[in-house]
Amino acid sequence: MGLSCSLFPWENWEWPKAFATSQCMKPKSYFYFRALWALLFLGHLCADVLQNAYEGEMQLYLLTLRLWE
Repeated sequence: MGLSCSLFPWENWEWPKAFATSQCMKPKSYFYFRALWALLFLGHLCADVLQNAYEGEMQLYLLTLRLWE
């Protein structure tokens, strides 16, 4: 009838615009916001890897990551 539901509200060519822009932030501040989150997650990953290496459990850590795949 007249009902339809779309899981993808954008066309294929519009995805870069939908992913890389924000309605409530300027482009430069949005870039810094996303870079801050990326640095936060990478910092936590590096700290976790270094902590496991310091405790001597690096093989177990790598085995766990391999089994999660």
